Amino acid sequence: MRAVAWMVVGCLATLGGGCNSIEKAERRVAEEKAQLPDPGPITAEIHQAQRDWAWVTGSRWTLALIEGEPVLDGTTITLAFGDHTWLRGSSGCNTYSGSYERFGVWGLRVEGVGATKKFCGEPEGVMQQESRYLRLLESAAEYQATRETLHLLRDGRVVLSFAAE
Repeated sequence: MRAVAWMVVGCLATLGGGCNSIEKAERRVAEEKAQLPDPGPITAEIHQAQRDWAWVTGSRWTLALIEGEPVLDGTTITLAFGDHTWLRGSSGCNTYSGSYERFGVWGLRVEGVGATKKFCGEPEGVMQQESRYLRLLESAAEYQATRETLHLLRDGRVVLSFAAE
């Protein structure tokens, strides 16, 4: 009988200790959660960016500035994003297409851009501008957009500025 009594006391002590460790773990989890940043603002920003992307893909964009400089007179460079992961446009002389991926809130990755191989001699410098544009397009890492403007950025600096058509 005494052995049974000691076993019950031992079990109760173990359970009590187990209960304390569970309570400590729960307190530690609650403390860790309290130290995490509030996801509400970033979640709202992501949802807004997703809603905004619908009108980005619904517009055709015309390049206004390339690294702060106007495009050559007599050239038109365009960009259109597809609903999913493709893009296309005119690079001033040739047409091009490629794929894109959005990530985070304003992140953008453009890859696999290919263009037709036509040569244009006029206006002077059009082929250099086209090459520069396609290189900057593929280097874009994020975007900023309003209904009227689209900016593609690299290293936090605007490299391509478009106007909605």
